[in-house]
Amino acid sequence: MAGNTRDSNLALQAAEAALRKGEEAASNLTYSGLTALDTTPVSAGYASSFEGTATPPQYEIRPFAKIVTSTDLNEVEKPDSILVKVEAVGYGASEKSDGTPVSQSQLRSIYKVD
Repeated sequence: MAGNTRDSNLALQAAEAALRKGEEAASNLTYSGLTALDTTPVSAGYASSFEGTATPPQYEIRPFAKIVTSTDLNEVEKPDSILVKVEAVGYGASEKSDGTPVSQSQLRSIYKVD
């Protein structure tokens, strides 16, 4: 039982680290990079392998909503800011007989990009 708890905790830590990396990547996106998200989400793994996990954690950035504060309908081409959804998944250390991780943790945040 302690091993399962440790494995689940490692998966959560890996997912939290990937979520932070994804939010950092989202903060560095430009407006043109954000409009490209409409067709292709940004997906990446953790920069280096997360020590002790069966599989490195990963994150994905997808558009969520465009925020327009103008009341003029002719000025909606470029929104004031965009909300993106950052989703991360982390894995524990243990693997099943087929090589897939036993523990998995998924986290999600909504991030505002100006």
